[in-house]
Amino acid sequence: MRTKLKASVIALLALLSLPSPALSCGPFFDEASFQYRNHPDMPLKLYAAGTLGIIGSNYARSYLVVAWRYFNNTPLSPAEQKSVVALWDQRMNLENNDTDKELKKWETTFKQYSGNDKSLKFEDVSSQKSYNGSGDVWFTYLNCPSDAFAKATQTAKKVADTFGPSSGELKDWLKAQNQVFCNCGGYADKPVIPAALAGNLDQKLKPYRDYQIAAANFYSNNFDKALESFQKISQDKSSPFNELAAYLAVRTMVRKATVADKNDTSLLSQAEKQLLSMLTDKSFSALHEPMRDLLGFIKFKLGGADRFSELAKELSSSKEGAEAGNNLCDYTFLFDKMLGEDSEFVETTDDSRVKRWEGADKAVKADDLSLFVLAMQTEGKDSFQHLLKKWQESKKLYWLVALMSQLDPKNSEAGALSAEAEKVASSSPAYLHLQYCLAALDLDRGQKDKVRARVDKILADKTLKLPPGTRNQFMTLRSKVSSNFAEYLKFALQRPVGIEAGWSGCELPNDFEKVEARSDYAVLPPAFPSFVTGFLNTQVPVALLGTIPNIAGLPAQLKADSLQSVWVRKFLLKDYKGLDALAPALKQAVPGVASQLGDFQNATSPEAKRFIGSLMILRNPGMRPILSDANGRRTPINKIDDYQDNWWAASDLSPGEGAEQKAANAEFSTSLSAAEKASAQTEIKSLKSFGDAPVGLGKAVLDWSTKSPQDPRIPEALHLAVRATKFCNHTNETSAVSKQAYAVLHNKYPKNPWTAKTKYYY
Repeated sequence: MRTKLKASVIALLALLSLPSPALSCGPFFDEASFQYRNHPDMPLKLYAAGTLGIIGSNYARSYLVVAWRYFNNTPLSPAEQKSVVALWDQRMNLENNDTDKELKKWETTFKQYSGNDKSLKFEDVSSQKSYNGSGDVWFTYLNCPSDAFAKATQTAKKVADTFGPSSGELKDWLKAQNQVFCNCGGYADKPVIPAALAGNLDQKLKPYRDYQIAAANFYSNNFDKALESFQKISQDKSSPFNELAAYLAVRTMVRKATVADKNDTSLLSQAEKQLLSMLTDKSFSALHEPMRDLLGFIKFKLGGADRFSELAKELSSSKEGAEAGNNLCDYTFLFDKMLGEDSEFVETTDDSRVKRWEGADKAVKADDLSLFVLAMQTEGKDSFQHLLKKWQESKKLYWLVALMSQLDPKNSEAGALSAEAEKVASSSPAYLHLQYCLAALDLDRGQKDKVRARVDKILADKTLKLPPGTRNQFMTLRSKVSSNFAEYLKFALQRPVGIEAGWSGCELPNDFEKVEARSDYAVLPPAFPSFVTGFLNTQVPVALLGTIPNIAGLPAQLKADSLQSVWVRKFLLKDYKGLDALAPALKQAVPGVASQLGDFQNATSPEAKRFIGSLMILRNPGMRPILSDANGRRTPINKIDDYQDNWWAASDLSPGEGAEQKAANAEFSTSLSAAEKASAQTEIKSLKSFGDAPVGLGKAVLDWSTKSPQDPRIPEALHLAVRATKFCNHTNETSAVSKQAYAVLHNKYPKNPWTAKTKYYY
């Protein structure tokens, strides 16, 4: 792997001075993703090898470059695949694992040689440094990369071999190296520079100390002193750091030019000239590879359209090898510059996608690769006509992909382009993407039978490699044309592509490294996406919801949740006959409520059932008339959730206001008959009339306390009614119920243990 991607000796990615991601305050919860928006499914090596699936228009540009290579019939070589995946992994991961690993090795080596010497204490190191310039100029960068610590580990062993593992020279070197690394993190205002070598030590150690002093000045941003020191070392032919220092002198110039409010182009040009000279010198042959990488970085910093076009040409070739990741890194950053944007992630509005086409530098439209990447992230009449002309002139597959990705079914070219897309063989890397585009067009035209036939054929074809996210997109599309609710459920239940922490914002699975190490896609338990549960909870009658537990392959937790939600819904609708039929399945799925269900079934009057059922729900904060999605309640059904995910509010039964949820409700409702829709709306109106859970349940308990005040369960029920107003949706109405339940409990049952536990109302 090339040094730039490993953030090694030259730390080129550090020189890019990228800002660190800002994180909001928590708490954060794990979230199930069913389709990644900004990148392909993981492991990314499968995408790099040509398993593309459906290409997202919001994919980062680096992924679109790789897609173009396959559409252009110039697949990535194994070396290129490894290189670009390294880039993606590095961009994905918020930590630099190579640096962490080498730092750990350095710590082990330091402690091994320092032994019990109390004067040698290992200093904790932060590899990231911050630059705080004038005005709003602020950024962090990788100051001490992995190779800095690897080099220290190697040198420590060399010093130990030369002077002895217990020598004063080794102890002194270790102490000085500790000081060198103190400059790695923080700001540049507190440099720690090792002192000159003491006269009582072997002077053969002096070249090592001179190098440490130069490195400390470099890491502390004392660039002028570092440059002077490296140049002096480079002139000392007896120094073991002679050649390396000459290279590091140039690197110091580059660092000084870039860790600043504004890049010093004059200094960068000087560094470029010096590097070009050194690359012709055979005495530096061992350093030519990192020199070429540094030269590429300088060109990136200096470059505009010319460098961008040069990189596009190199990326279009199938001969890059290990340089692919480096070139792709620089290319995408320059692409941002050509568009005047801050990031290659482009989840934007339709209007901004039109403006992106209009405002793009002409260099972006000058070569096929860049134009394709731009086209996948834009739309509008001008862009479409430009692409259409390209397609008509060359019949290149990638133009067809770009056109189909933004094709309106009303476009006069829709028929001809669709016919061309139909001709693409299933062995083509563009096949799945084009089939999805064709199915979407069929749906827009109202041709549901064609959508069903097309998608069913794809899902049944065992020869196709469907990434999980691609399969989910086809299944969602198929669910929109279901003939009935049973068919809808078949396609609505999907497997997540990954589970991620809600704080990251990067669509990064929690087990990122484990997933990336796989050679195939992970298979996660099926669940309902949030837009599916939103539809089920607000648009579907209870009779149909009761069929969910019968789905083949339904995970036990989801089955239990669906059973309890149907039970609560039937209870609120006073369908006591239906509850008796449901009881055996709920007892088996949720054993903890079995005895309570028995009490409910044994009750002889509707009023008693209303009280006992309300008490049962109050005892189990996870019971509610709504089905949880894949990101739903994880606390046991009988436990209070610390983050107020308890019982329900009447608003939970209202359709979501988001555009995605509104669209899902409209599209999925086609799976319901008119009678089923009407039944659902009648039920929802009745369920909402119950009010928020603490209100309806509390009133049921209060009514029973008046009707049957001697029931020994009333004090517990009153206590739980008060508790519910604290740990659920809180309103003026819940507060009134809380106060009333508290008063009845304390006035009528003053000596009951449950009364002693109820010290406040809410």
